[in-house]
Amino acid sequence: VVSRSLKKNVQGLAYLHTHNIVHMDVKPQNILLTAPLPQGQVKLCDLGLARKVNSGHEVRDIIGTPDYVAPEVLSYEPIHTACDMWSVGVLTYVLLTGCSPFAGDTKQETFYNVSQVALDFPDDLFADISPDAVHFIRQLLQKDVQQRLTAHQCLNHPWLLRGSPLPDLPSTPLKSPPNPPAGHPRSPPSPRSPSVAEEPPKPCRCDSPTQGAEVQGA
Repeated sequence: VVSRSLKKNVQGLAYLHTHNIVHMDVKPQNILLTAPLPQGQVKLCDLGLARKVNSGHEVRDIIGTPDYVAPEVLSYEPIHTACDMWSVGVLTYVLLTGCSPFAGDTKQETFYNVSQVALDFPDDLFADISPDAVHFIRQLLQKDVQQRLTAHQCLNHPWLLRGSPLPDLPSTPLKSPPNPPAGHPRSPPSPRSPSVAEEPPKPCRCDSPTQGAEVQGA
């Protein structure tokens, strides 16, 4: 179920990227089903934050949803199609486990986790997840954009090609992975996170990370 849903979304992104359009807000809320899977079709929606790139000038903007935004966006580097592929990596992690890989207690801490690529694959979350699926996530959550899979490369990845049975989409609220041990790079708050618009604090770190306000550049 998960691999099929992702494959359809990656196909949509491949089409957009062919036309130099970056979605910039790939997340569960922007995935629509025309009917329950496997009969229904998967649709990627909401191009409200989309940007046109490779048009002769660089596009820089700090936009997106905190848990899904790529580290280069937080660094105010030029936007490119690889930003969407980072979000696909986060989306895959979320759909397979019900947890956000970079969620912090605050938005600033989440930004720090993203910028440090503080990525964990806890055994209790990934015991039933195939190695190919984990490899797929790792190849997308690469800080070096040159090492990150493109949409077309994703479509040729063994996990999407095989479409092996995987757990159903999680029905429980999204949550953060188990707390990291002391000294883990995900532990300290960010001293250099960008200034963003204020948003109401989350009452619990188990809230869905995709319900937060969009990242807004200063």
